Amino acid sequence: MDNAKTPSDGDANKGGVMSEQVTTLAAIERDTALRHAVIDAALDCIIMMNQDGLVVEFNPAAERVFGYEREEAVGARLSDLIIPENLRSAHHDGLQRYLSTGEHAVLNKRVEVPAVNKAGDELLVELAISPVEFGGRQFFSAYLRDITEARAAQEQLRSSEIRFQSLFELSPDAIVVINESAVIVDVNSRACELAKMTKETMLGRSAFDFIPEDQVAAAHQGVKLTGDKNTVQVQIAFKDSEGVRIPTEVVGRRTETEAGTLYHGVIRDISSRIAFERQLRDAKEAAEQASASKSDFLANMSHEMRTPLNGVIGSLSLIDPDRIDPEARNLIQAAEHSAETLLILIDDLLDLSRIEAGEVDLEPTVFSPHRKAEMISELFSAMAAKKNIELNTSVDVPEGQFRADAGKIRQVLINLVGNALKFTSRGSVDVSISYLGGEQSGTMQFEVRDTGIGISKKDQAVLFDRFKQADSSKSRSHGGAGLGLAICKELIDIMGGRIRLTSAPGVGSTFAVTLPVERAVDVPTIEASPAETNAKLKGRVLIAEDSETNAMVAKTMLERLGLEYQHVTDGAAAVDTALHSEFDVILMDVSMPILDGLEATRILRERGYKGPIVAMTAHALKEDRDSALAIGVNSYLTKPVRPDALRHELANWLTEADASAEAAGATAIMREEVEALWSGDLEAFSGIAEMFVDELDWRLPKLSEVDGRELEHLAHAIKGAAANVGATRLSALAFELEQHAAQDTAAGRDELINRMKTEADAVVRELRHAYIKVPRDDD
Repeated sequence: MDNAKTPSDGDANKGGVMSEQVTTLAAIERDTALRHAVIDAALDCIIMMNQDGLVVEFNPAAERVFGYEREEAVGARLSDLIIPENLRSAHHDGLQRYLSTGEHAVLNKRVEVPAVNKAGDELLVELAISPVEFGGRQFFSAYLRDITEARAAQEQLRSSEIRFQSLFELSPDAIVVINESAVIVDVNSRACELAKMTKETMLGRSAFDFIPEDQVAAAHQGVKLTGDKNTVQVQIAFKDSEGVRIPTEVVGRRTETEAGTLYHGVIRDISSRIAFERQLRDAKEAAEQASASKSDFLANMSHEMRTPLNGVIGSLSLIDPDRIDPEARNLIQAAEHSAETLLILIDDLLDLSRIEAGEVDLEPTVFSPHRKAEMISELFSAMAAKKNIELNTSVDVPEGQFRADAGKIRQVLINLVGNALKFTSRGSVDVSISYLGGEQSGTMQFEVRDTGIGISKKDQAVLFDRFKQADSSKSRSHGGAGLGLAICKELIDIMGGRIRLTSAPGVGSTFAVTLPVERAVDVPTIEASPAETNAKLKGRVLIAEDSETNAMVAKTMLERLGLEYQHVTDGAAAVDTALHSEFDVILMDVSMPILDGLEATRILRERGYKGPIVAMTAHALKEDRDSALAIGVNSYLTKPVRPDALRHELANWLTEADASAEAAGATAIMREEVEALWSGDLEAFSGIAEMFVDELDWRLPKLSEVDGRELEHLAHAIKGAAANVGATRLSALAFELEQHAAQDTAAGRDELINRMKTEADAVVRELRHAYIKVPRDDD
């Protein structure tokens, strides 16, 4: 222990000093570390430069912005790192001036200056430089923030605001901005023009000041319906400063802003649009009225032309070609052809009118393709033979029937085949029908190929246009109005099909029609035999027809069918006669004097008449048919009426006459009585019969001219004379009329006289056929 050494006071003082130095050094190191931590964590770039322009500090933020590592930046000249080349000399001059004079332009300020990064990209930075003096040397501490994107965003926003303001001001529509209290906070120049006020005057006013009182509620409702992403469009009136109402269309939307909720309304003056729409509406109504007038004109013209055509075609169809000489037969055929051609033109015009009016409806029916081919042969064989042209038909379809609009298919085929024959002078016309599809439905193709004159490409382009023909010159060799193919195409379009044409001049043409069809399953094929078609009918028919010619045609057709008839000339007479006599069918003309056929039908139905009424009229439009059926007509025959069409229609209401009963009961002369009365002296009876016919010629017309005792005397005379020639039914009718006249009863008299005249016609025909022409022994 004695040898132990103890520290001296000097040593103790030395230890205390060292401890203070250690503590101070630790504090300095701690402060330095803290400063470095702050610099490294700073979001802004911190760069320090000495008075020589060399970088002495380059924090991580600066590394990220400018792309240099700290190691390569420290010691490098700052101007070479981040200052654009065109500004480096200015940077150098400014630094030297500050070091020499202390003058500066950017120190201790925030300025925006361009800079470049390591890749050479130019940046925009916000810069603040502070001078620092340390150890007798000058340092500069720079704080930089990359504001390139922020400035670009600001520029974009500013440009957007400029564009918005331009659009706002230059908008052709008025724009009004209001707040939640409906106070106007902004308007554009167009809004000022619409209101006839200045912007200053409009701002601060309620938007509802510009809305008429009767539409304020609608405006409030429109504001309620707006949403942040919901646009509302309303039509409402705008009231200007002079109180003038302006029709407008307003599109509104709500927007949430820092200043609160705003409503933007774009207001369009639609005065011109409404006026234009009114003009369009007026023009449309005028066009529809013109179209209706045209349709009425066509319908009236059709009626006026069909009425005489009925007399012409009907009369010609009743002539037996076997009973006239060849020259007369040729003349009659020429007349028939001309009448049929005129009828086709009338039908085409009516079809066109129906199509334009949208009145052509599909009427699907069951049909047989084989029967269509037979129909073509029946209709056109004579025409083809006359021109020495082969007419060939072929059918390649599965057995059975199909469903489509058979009437329109027939119309299209007749037109195409008729055209093919018309434009072919030699060779052939081939008609083929084929089917492609399944067991339920498919497509049917009707192809008409001819070896005719052909059609050029130029003419093909307009061939399906209305009133267009391949040969439109005055010297053309073929007639027609140029409507047939146009109507065909429109009918095919309505049926959902298409038509294609392949042709070349001098080679011929092929028209191919493709139509959708359905297979008709378990539908029996019913073909009427010639015997059924020609079989006579039994029944009594009332003819209501004001045209004597058409009445004559109808009477002759009914006589050939073995039917009794009575004829009246106006609708009033038709009503009276039908209600007081028994008839199996009424043939009712539509256009008649005093009372037309439709009104007569309506009255008959109201009075409980249940019998069938068939309209027989020249009115051919669908609307005419629909009107007639709606009033109570059972069926509809369009004039000109042909014998087979009339027979087919009457067969729906009448039964066929029994052949033996017809032979025994249809005669107007009781031949047994004739034999008994005249003991077989037919030569003497022939003279008496001829005298009786002459007597009827002057007695019958007088029946309608006299009454009372004179009528009674005439009826009595006819009664006795008719009995003498075996006309027992005529004699009985005359006796009935005699009783009417004796009692001076008018009811039913005209009908009875008409029945007498009808029976007298039958008596005269039979006398002339069976007795008056009996040759005498000395002839």
